[in-house]
Amino acid sequence: MMHQVLASLIVLAAVLLLLVAAASKLRRVARREEIPQPSLHLLKKSLIAVALTFIALAELYIFTSHMSFLAALLALLAVVVALSWKVLSLLFAYFVVTLSKHIAPGEYVEINGIRGRVRSVGLFHTTIRTDDDDIVTIPNTKLLEHTVRYIGDERTLILKLHVDIGSLEALKDIEEKIHSALTERFRHASRSGEYELYLEGIESKKATLLLKARYLGLHEREPVINSLLKALTEELEEYAPKIEVVRGG
Repeated sequence: MMHQVLASLIVLAAVLLLLVAAASKLRRVARREEIPQPSLHLLKKSLIAVALTFIALAELYIFTSHMSFLAALLALLAVVVALSWKVLSLLFAYFVVTLSKHIAPGEYVEINGIRGRVRSVGLFHTTIRTDDDDIVTIPNTKLLEHTVRYIGDERTLILKLHVDIGSLEALKDIEEKIHSALTERFRHASRSGEYELYLEGIESKKATLLLKARYLGLHEREPVINSLLKALTEELEEYAPKIEVVRGG
C-alpha cells in the first residue's frame, strides 16, 4: 500500500511540474502568435483538463484492477474529447490551412465579406489587415466553413501628370488632391495611401509629376485605369490636368 501511495505522489508532482512548464510555454507562444484572450483561456482550461485526466488515469491504474482501469480510460477519454472539442477543431483547422498552403501571410483574400491582406496564421486564428487598415481576427474553423476568394497580384500603374500652377504653393494642394483621389475614390489600391509621387520638373508655370500607384489584379486593367483617371481629372480640375499613361500594370 505504501508503494502505491508513493507512486501516486510521484505522479501528482510530475504532472503539476509539467503543467507549470506547459503554462509558461503557452504564454510565450500566445505573445508570439497574438492569440486572443478568449482562446488563450480556453486552451488553459483544456491543459488543466488533460492534466487532471492523466492524474485520474494514473490513480486508477495504481489503485484498481486492469479491467476497471480500461473502462475508466475509455470513459475519461470520451469526456476529454467532448470538453476539448472546440480546441481540437481549431487545431485541426490550423493544420489543414497551413498544410494546404491556400492561405498564407501576404495573400490578398476575401473571406465572408471581409477583404484584406493576410497578416498571420496562428494556432487558433488568422489575422487580416483590411483596406481601412483595421486588424480583423478570424477563427481558423471559419476558413473551412466559408469560401475564400483569392485576389490577384499587385500591379503598378504609372502616370505622368501635367498641371498648370500659379505658384509653388499650388504643389501642396495638388499633392493633397492626388492623395484624396487615391485613398478615398480609388479603392483598388492594396492598402490606402500606397503610392509614390515625384516632381519631374517645372517650366513656364507648368509642373510635370510622375505618379506610381499599386493596385490589385482582381479587376480588368482598363476599367481600373479609367477609374483613376476620372478621379484625378475631377480632383485636379482647377489645374487643367493632362494625364499620360506611362504603364498600365
